[in-house]
Parts: sequence; C-alpha cells; structure tokens
Amino acid sequence: MTVVLKERIISDMSRCRPAEGLSRVPKDNTWNLLDYQAGGISGTLAWAPPFGDRPDLTLVLDGEGWHDIYIGILYTALHSQELGLRFKEESDFQRIVRETFSAADGYTDRISANAYNDEIDRMNRILETLARTYTGQAHVEMTESYWRSADLTGGKGLIFAASAAPGKDACIAYVRLVPCRGEPKQSRPTPTSRRMIGVFDGDCGTGRFQSRGAVRDEIAPLAGTDLSIVIWSAAYADICMYDTKVGVRCQRGYDRWWSRTEDYIHNLERLYRQGTSPLNIAIEAAHEWGMKLYASNRICGPHWPPLHVRPRESLYFHPGCRCQDRDGSLTPRFSLASPLVRERLIEIYKEMVEMGADGVHFHFNRAHPWVIYENLVVQEFIRKDGRDPRRIPVDDPAWLDHQASYITQFVREVRAAMDQMEQRLGRRLETSYHVADSPERCREFGLDLKTWVDEGLVDVLIPTNLDPWNLDFHMPSDRVVDIIEMAKGKCLIYPDQMPRRNAPQQAFQWATKLYGMGADGLCCWDVNMKTNLPTEWAILRQLGHREDIPRWQAEGLGKDFARSLPLERLDDYKWDPYHCPRTNG
Repeated sequence: MTVVLKERIISDMSRCRPAEGLSRVPKDNTWNLLDYQAGGISGTLAWAPPFGDRPDLTLVLDGEGWHDIYIGILYTALHSQELGLRFKEESDFQRIVRETFSAADGYTDRISANAYNDEIDRMNRILETLARTYTGQAHVEMTESYWRSADLTGGKGLIFAASAAPGKDACIAYVRLVPCRGEPKQSRPTPTSRRMIGVFDGDCGTGRFQSRGAVRDEIAPLAGTDLSIVIWSAAYADICMYDTKVGVRCQRGYDRWWSRTEDYIHNLERLYRQGTSPLNIAIEAAHEWGMKLYASNRICGPHWPPLHVRPRESLYFHPGCRCQDRDGSLTPRFSLASPLVRERLIEIYKEMVEMGADGVHFHFNRAHPWVIYENLVVQEFIRKDGRDPRRIPVDDPAWLDHQASYITQFVREVRAAMDQMEQRLGRRLETSYHVADSPERCREFGLDLKTWVDEGLVDVLIPTNLDPWNLDFHMPSDRVVDIIEMAKGKCLIYPDQMPRRNAPQQAFQWATKLYGMGADGLCCWDVNMKTNLPTEWAILRQLGHREDIPRWQAEGLGKDFARSLPLERLDDYKWDPYHCPRTNG
C-alpha cells in the first residue's frame, strides 16, 4: 500500500526551545507569545521586540523524506522587521524581510510580463507599495513564503534568530511542511549549473556588520546555490573598508555623513580592533563555501553638499585627480586619465588580492564619467588631432577614441598588475568589469570592449543597463548579443539579471532570453537585497540550471511560493481593517 504523506502546519511556537526564551507577558530578553487566527489557521506566534538580548529559538521539524518548507510571518508596521533562519547543523543565518505580494510583483495577471520595462508602471508599483504600507495593510495580513526544501527524516532543528541590527523586530507564526511529490522545488547545484555571480555593491562595510557572524550571514545564503563568484565592493576609490596600507582607511573622524550613520564607522572600527574587516571575513566565507571572490572598487566621489565630507588625505583633493567639465569646472568624479589615480587604484587592487581575493572587479556602471575635459586630456588631443575638443561635438569619433584610450590604459595596467601578483602569489588572478549593454553605449562612455577582449585583458564582462538617469530598472537590451558575439571564446559574459525585483515568470523569461543570446551565465546585482526575499531568492539561486528553466517555466514553478492570509484575530483583538489601529489609535 502506498502511503500518501500530507502537508502539516506547525502553528504553535510555544513548542520552541528554550522555554525560558518565551513569555506570555512582555519581558526583557524574551520572545512574546501571542495567539492568532489567520486564513483558517489558529496558533501561537512568537514576536521579538526590537531591543534586548533575545535568544535564538529552535523548533524541531520531523517527517519522512524531502519536504518543501514554508514560513508564515506577521509583519508589523511599527518597525523594520528581519528574521534569521538556519538549520541546526549550519553555522550561519539567512536573514529574511517582508515581501510585497501584489500585481506589481507578478503574482496576479493584472499586469503583463513586460511591465517592468515601462517606467510608468514602475512608478505605479512604488505608489502601490507606499499605499500598502501607510494604509495599514501590512499588519492585517499574514505572509507565507517558500523558504527551502530539506530531508526531514530523523528530525531537523530549525533555528530562528531575532535581528542583531538595532531597531528591528522579528516574528515567526507558523511553519508549513509539504511533502515533495517528485523533485524538490529547490534544485541542488551541479558542476555545470554554477554559472552565476552575486554582487555585493557599495555598502559592504555598513552598520549591519556588527560582527564576524553578521558578515558571514550576508554570504551564507549563496552556499549550495548556482552562484560560483562573489563580487564584494571594499573600496570607494581610495577609501577602503579594511585596514589598508596604501589607501585611506574608512574610520571615525570623517565621512560621518557620507557613511549614513555612526554605526557604520563604529562597527568597522570594532572589526579593525579584532584584526579583521568585512573583506577579510567575506573572502574566508566565500572560499569555505566553494566560491571565488572578486574584490571590487566603486570609485565614487562624495555625495552632493551638504553630505560631501571627504578625508583630506584622499586623492579627491589632489590636483589633476578629478574630472573637469568643458569650462574647466571640477566635478565630483575621479579621472582615470590621471596616472596618480590609476596607480593608487591598482595598488589597492594588489593589496586586495594579497588578502586572498581571487580577482578584481571595477564598476563601469557607476560613478561615470571617468574621463571628460581634464587639462591633460584636452592638451594631448590638441597635439594629436589639432582641434580643441571643447569646440567639437561630444560624440566626435576621434574624441571618443581619445577618451577611451585612457580607460583602456587603466584596464591594461590592471591586467599587468594581476600578472605580476600571479608570479608573486602563485595562483591565477582574474579581472572582471561591469559595462554597458551595447557596443554603442560602451563607446559613448569610453569603454573599448573590443580592444579589451582582443588583448586578453578581461576574464568576465557583465553587461548591464547603463543610463545615468534611470539606473537598474531594465534588463540588458537586445544589443547585448553583439557583445556576446564579439567576446565569444575570449572571455565570459554574465549579463545582469535586472530589474531589482523579479517575479518567477519574469526571471524565467529573462534568463531564457539571455541564455538564448549566448550568455555564459547570469549576474545578480545587489544580491544581498535578493537573498532576504525568500520567494524571489528561491528562483534566482537556481537560474544556472539553464537546461531546466523551460520545464520549470512550463510547470509554473514559483506560482505557489507566496500567499497572504487575512488576519482575523491577534491576542484578544478581532482584527478588522475597519477598526484596526492603522491611524495609531
């Protein structure tokens, strides 16, 4: 006789241990237990207030064979909420936050699959999200998200953690276990599926990294996925988020406003005192989980005044290191035409690979332009061409070629430096660059990709939508196929998977399209903003399974990854939108 296993819902969080970490009445350093009813489910949730030393909770999941695991959470409107999840045998948490399940995210048929390509729809989605937040809908519904699949034979401890970041609460309401009929929803990586890159951009020294464990938690969700390369931004030009000997160490006393909060510097200094940094820890974690790490530099100048504090030691204040406009005015951008800027950036790269990075990366999708009308650039063009570039069209072919020559020189110098370090360290060091998504767009920004790939200067190119006024909201254009064809057999092409939010069907469509063009793999920009969205990450993490995507798309994989349940009762409150406390009383 065949035994048909049924799904189960564990809705009583008072079963969690340790028991002393739970309380029916508000107490310091405990999770608060509250009875609830939502969408036909009755149970007791555990809620951790946004303060205190709240213990990790353990819930034993038992069953026979593989199960798909769904997590039910009540997100409050009072605080930014974050819940850590891991199995007992694991050492690091996946941190998850609230997802907005609406037509804008592809969970109904109200908008088309191509809606992300329409800027008006983008603004409508933003307005819709704001409306949901400020009308109280966020706390009149229970959210359920698919998390992972696991073999529960013999029992498996699931650990919940409150956020370590100040001001964030956490909640766990129930766990739904669905026996896998056929293969689990979450495919395991294979030797041929590990063809993805995850980018941790910009804030890789931020205040959320209070400890070594917090940095590891950022990378932990990438373990056991199709991602094989981590790109970790560890410097803004010559300001480094590690204990640099050649750049300027990010530390207390400057950049307070630029770095957003005092916690930013406080946490970095705490790690410095421990003899480490986010970059050191990230390299160690990536290698532990079988991934390469490319250390990256985003050569940002300061923010606009009044948030423009910059250390006086920075090259930003050195003559000739910043871009100039036609009229000679200085801009906030560093110039790659400056030999001093190029030399400093390369010395920082050499320091990064000496720390253990497997390669280096440069953001040619941020902080542009990199060469404009600097005195050196203008005078050399006049000597070579006879014309004053300030009096010719900005798209004059000779002028574009001249500007591109400085950036190409930088790319050559980076490769030469990595060759030198290879001899010293005895291991291969790779180079990668984010670039525009068409040859024409690259030429406009001074990126001579053909020369780069023909001279063997680059290992990985990452084409992305590059628009100074509309960053990140479109997938790479159809012209990315021209870059793929140009680079075929010379370097790998991993186009950015855009936009930032990807409902399952959109993710499948765009992955299929990019692979169809000949892409070698895919890149996830701001991957740390995707790993904490459990339903989206459940799809993105396995998009290296190129051959399986058409079948998953046909089967509708992901359509049941999320649902919202109307909240009916919480503690002794009947929860009705008509009289719920959405106006704070």
